[in-house]
Amino acid sequence: MYKERKDKLSVWSYVTYGVIIFIILLIIILVISKIASKKKPVKKPKEMVLYSLEQFSDIEQNYGKSLASNMATFKYTAIDYYKDKLGNEKVDTILTLQDFYDKHFIEELVEEDTKCDGEKSKVEVTKKSGEYRLDFTLVCKNTANLTTYLGKYKYCKGSDICEKKIEKKENNNPSTVNPTTVEPNPTTVEPPVEPTNPEPVSYKFYEYTLTPSDKVGTYSAWSDWSSNEIQSSLNLEVDTKEETITKTEGCTETREETYIASYNTETYIVGYETKKYKVGTRPEQTGTRQVTRGGKVVNEPIYKDVPIYQTKETPIYGTKTTPVYATRQVTVDNCTSVNKFYRSRTFKYNKGINYIRYSTNENDTYLLNRGYVKTGNTKEF
Repeated sequence: MYKERKDKLSVWSYVTYGVIIFIILLIIILVISKIASKKKPVKKPKEMVLYSLEQFSDIEQNYGKSLASNMATFKYTAIDYYKDKLGNEKVDTILTLQDFYDKHFIEELVEEDTKCDGEKSKVEVTKKSGEYRLDFTLVCKNTANLTTYLGKYKYCKGSDICEKKIEKKENNNPSTVNPTTVEPNPTTVEPPVEPTNPEPVSYKFYEYTLTPSDKVGTYSAWSDWSSNEIQSSLNLEVDTKEETITKTEGCTETREETYIASYNTETYIVGYETKKYKVGTRPEQTGTRQVTRGGKVVNEPIYKDVPIYQTKETPIYGTKTTPVYATRQVTVDNCTSVNKFYRSRTFKYNKGINYIRYSTNENDTYLLNRGYVKTGNTKEF
């Protein structure tokens, strides 16, 4: 009977151990599956935005969309003009808005019925370490400034030169972070709450174009050749030529020439110095000594001769050399000379080239009513 009870207990012990081991294995499997189900966070690539984004946002917020649209038109027209010309030593480093008006690249810009100043509004180009800095000033009803860079960046598409981009700044607003610590609920697992950081404003501009019906422009006739130098400008084309002129007679001349025949050397006093001279001696008592005289001991003075000096100012001498000029007759050969001549012609622009404007409005009635049409192209800040 005792052996039967012992056998029953052994069976139950095996069953109990088996259940415990099964539960432990089940827990291990669940933990491993939970760990495996967690995805590793994927590192997002750095997001790039245009260098001028923040500046443009300030213009829109401070002065409104009208001035912002004008700045976009001015900016992109200047970029289109410069990107094929940068690197040329003759490129204009400063262009006014009036220059773009005169070339008919931009139709007159207006901010709330106030015309933008063609002379005070300008773009200035400065080369800086392999890239080009463009500083814009736009003077309309309000005045706005904007800076951007052009260069050969690895992300340029469709052109060797494009506008500079920088890494987008993270907007970590402390007010959006809840400082209170919440204990997790052991029965449910809540997903982490993402911070509600506002994304930076992105501006999309819609492109409009106007094509007048007249010719682009015409050149005037060439001027006569002249030896007076002429500087080219936006609307002035300059042509140059060189001519070598050789004479056969009457091309030599004799004239008087001045030359250095010899040199004179002069001695002069540069300054003075003080010198000390010995002129004699005098006795000077230096002590006493005891001597016996007439059976008495007396003190006898001891003397020595010391020098006597006097001072004297003596001059310091220097020398200088001066040329001696003379004249002589020389023969000059003027038989061959190279002369440069200039001529110019003026280009007068007429309406006939496409005017490009940018607007934040996809259906800008102001531009549409003036004859502009949408191209479907967009520019994005």
